[in-house]
Amino acid sequence: MLTSFVSSLGTPHHHHPQQHQSPISPRIPEEQQQQKTDPNIIIMSHHRIPDEMISELISLLNDDDRLIVSEAVMFVHTLVKEGGDTRLDIVHSREIIIALLRAFSKDSGDGQLTSVLASLFYFLSQQQDGLFAMLEAGGIQALLHVLDSRDNIANFVITTLHNFLIILQANAAREIENFYGMEKFVSLLDRSNDKLLTLVTDCLHKMACYNQEAKALLQRSEICSQHLLCIMDSTKYDKLLLTISKLLPIISSGTISTKKTILQANGIEILEKQISKTKSIRIRRNCLLTVRNISDQAIRLKGMESLIQTLIHLLLTDDIVSITCSVGILNNLTYDNQTNKRFLVKINGIQRLIQTILQAGEKEEIIEPALCTLRHVTARHEQEAEAREAVRKLCGIPYLIKLLNIKHWNKDWSTVKATIGLIKNLALSTSNLSSLRENGAIPKLVQLLIVVDQERQQLLRSHDDATNLNHIEHTLNVILGALYTLAKDQINRTIIKDLNCIPIFVRYHYIPHCSLQYTSSEILNELHQDPECHRAIETQLGMQKVWDFLKQ
Repeated sequence: MLTSFVSSLGTPHHHHPQQHQSPISPRIPEEQQQQKTDPNIIIMSHHRIPDEMISELISLLNDDDRLIVSEAVMFVHTLVKEGGDTRLDIVHSREIIIALLRAFSKDSGDGQLTSVLASLFYFLSQQQDGLFAMLEAGGIQALLHVLDSRDNIANFVITTLHNFLIILQANAAREIENFYGMEKFVSLLDRSNDKLLTLVTDCLHKMACYNQEAKALLQRSEICSQHLLCIMDSTKYDKLLLTISKLLPIISSGTISTKKTILQANGIEILEKQISKTKSIRIRRNCLLTVRNISDQAIRLKGMESLIQTLIHLLLTDDIVSITCSVGILNNLTYDNQTNKRFLVKINGIQRLIQTILQAGEKEEIIEPALCTLRHVTARHEQEAEAREAVRKLCGIPYLIKLLNIKHWNKDWSTVKATIGLIKNLALSTSNLSSLRENGAIPKLVQLLIVVDQERQQLLRSHDDATNLNHIEHTLNVILGALYTLAKDQINRTIIKDLNCIPIFVRYHYIPHCSLQYTSSEILNELHQDPECHRAIETQLGMQKVWDFLKQ
């Protein structure tokens, strides 16, 4: 009887897993073969279960005879499937739920009883009251115990656990984590059933969202990362690709070790393939987020040309998330990597980056990494001069100067810093100097220097903490570095002198044990080459000595 009943169960209908999606019931054929059944069960099947019969059903489920237990389980399965009041009687009887969970241990080894029980609990999980009843009776632990069964059973079990996570969320995640469910889920990743894997990976995703311990375990698990990438590389099932792509950004946000595991598993190539070929914007975004997370550890990797070309192409899209991720990745890949810098210049990446900045409006999350990428590619490689020329020829300089936000420099510091660094690099090419002057680069930098210097003096007077002072002095050093490069040109030296900022340089020159002392001395040495600047410096040095004497 049990064999024919099991054959009628089928498998649960799988669905695209979403955060608040309602569970869907499997279809079980109505026709059941008529065979001999315990007479007590026949009596109960014709009526709603009265209170006095509950104990008899519990007794049958706890019987030592496996056949009786099997018949009792099948009877309960029918009641639960039919729903209505009889289902409620089962749900409201904690003793019956416990007895059903214990029945897992009565399986003869062929998995047939386990299959019926897995289907039964799946039906119970279709409504919230059933989930609570199972949770209170220790159902999650029992289900996890049989999760390593063959695929048709595992399908019912994982779907039930998935329903737990959809409805009970953090409560279910905590219970699953407590009974080593994460390890069980990960062990299922070597299966070949795409629909089963879709549910498993979505369970892992929900666990990582609802439980910090589970998230940390995922990020530490090399096997999990390797399996996920292997599945992504081989499957063509879109729902599975989507669930894996949702999980990988969470995993890749972990430690350096986690990122290196993904890289060593050929993660960049696998993810880039999905970015290039997928028609799903969600999969593409998730893959880009993952690559951005790990790209800071990919700086020394060879063979990034294909990825860089793909990212540059994505800058033409109208999807803000894709553009933001792309410039972030390019920023990391061009940091101190001459090969990547040269290739970006070769494929006209500078033009795309400038266009991206111009079209970004006030989106700092795009502008700042794009500026950093331009800063990287305009220095320290064989094509740096070509890159600097390209910025000017593409009319990038006027817009760059406008990005020097004097009023809100502290709020927009990342963008301001990247802009100053890029201006410094552009000033290394004499052909750019006239354009920098015409667009007011030097007055803007000096104005910013004065504003930040005033904030530094206020901090010193208020005895503010060292962290703020260090930030201010770092800002001043960046500005001084750009002015130092510009001061190598005679016309620029005259402009700097006329802007009356030499007193600031001299004051910094006399600050002991301060990084500003060295940078300001470099500028003063450059300015000394100009006779008028030389006289202004000497005058200011004399005045500074008088001030120092008076202070003593």
